[in-house]
Amino acid sequence: MLHTYNCFLETLLTRTSIRWYKPDPIPRSVVEKLIEAATRAPTASAGEQWYFIVVESDSKRKAIHELLKRAHEVYIKSVLRQPLPENFVAKWMARIDGGIYYAPLYIVAYVDLRRRLYSDEYDEYEKLMAIQSLSTAIENLILAAWSRILEQCGLVYHYF
Repeated sequence: MLHTYNCFLETLLTRTSIRWYKPDPIPRSVVEKLIEAATRAPTASAGEQWYFIVVESDSKRKAIHELLKRAHEVYIKSVLRQPLPENFVAKWMARIDGGIYYAPLYIVAYVDLRRRLYSDEYDEYEKLMAIQSLSTAIENLILAAWSRILEQCGLVYHYF
């Protein structure tokens, strides 16, 4: 039992964000275990309003990479209270064009609230609980990936 605890702590305490990925394919069995780890996360009201899509095709990965670039542009130019220096922004965009965040596969996680659990007066509360549940699932996935010595990065963009 102590060995398991120590292995878990090592995973938790050494996890870091990776932004450059090896092009090596990830075996289907590993991807399935990552999704399983994600779905084992606790969820508010047992809602499990989360969904996961595994994207492996080159064209779709390139489209996602372009979306990540646009999301960074919005973040840098519109979300931050204080804009970043233009030379920093240009360097960051060049790094994205150079392949930063381009992964051999993406696991897209999202919440679908078409199947509602709460009464209408609690819509915002349900949305918040679903996002928290999804965040917990994503953390499980990231920790499982790290424990498998995969390169990963916890990037989450919310569009409201």
